[in-house]
Amino acid sequence: MNSPTPTIFSIRLEGRLCGVEPSMDLTTALTKLPSSPTALEPFYWDDPDPSKGSRRPHAGSRGSSRASLAISAGNRFRMMHVESGLEYKWAVVFDGLLKPSFFLEQPAPISYIDSEGKKRSKRFDFFLVTSDRRIFVEIKPAYKVKKYGLEAIYQHISSQISAEIADEVLLLTDEDLHPDAVANAQLLRSSRRYPPWDLEDVLLRAAHGADEDVSISGLIRAAGTEVASGFVAALRLIDHGRLVVRDEGRISHRSRVHLVSRCLPGKAY
Repeated sequence: MNSPTPTIFSIRLEGRLCGVEPSMDLTTALTKLPSSPTALEPFYWDDPDPSKGSRRPHAGSRGSSRASLAISAGNRFRMMHVESGLEYKWAVVFDGLLKPSFFLEQPAPISYIDSEGKKRSKRFDFFLVTSDRRIFVEIKPAYKVKKYGLEAIYQHISSQISAEIADEVLLLTDEDLHPDAVANAQLLRSSRRYPPWDLEDVLLRAAHGADEDVSISGLIRAAGTEVASGFVAALRLIDHGRLVVRDEGRISHRSRVHLVSRCLPGKAY
């Protein structure tokens, strides 16, 4: 009996991530933050672990860019090397918004038989694991997908991948990726560079005291804290699922948030 095979489809990040509200200047905000406690610096500033990809992209290319980033899937930061600017943006979105439990670039290749009966191998751009799915991801410019009929090709490859290996194959393009999703992911990823601090608990208590949704700026005023550090603390609470953003578009001071639980919050970390 043949094993079931994963499905293939494309996704679009819509809804709350895809409005048009402009973002704040995070760089300016971060420069005004107080220094991190010395005792906590080593945990947050140690060099990331090396990449676990099965191959590293060639350093030089005339047709595409090369980039590296530190991802935070798991308990430590780890380096990831990608082959294009589009791959970089999707990696940022996966790490910043989806937050998979396991995230790998350039996974080991899989074997398949092409339409002419020849045995071939395919190495996907990413492999990631969420709470209930194992997903191979291929990133391509939309014009190439249309020009070369790549959706049918990856459907053919997907049909030969055992469900013991993966549950889904995603073919994603630049048309599936909204700039607001990238901006929000970058904001949340930046907040992970800072250690937990008591200010987060102050914001949680202010949110608990609000009768309805409140803007991040209103929450900061209610907490009586400094604007720049308060904004980053709010980002950390959003990233950890303690606050939920109610508005579409980019996360900014004007974004409305609410507390996930109306129970009196304990420590934010």
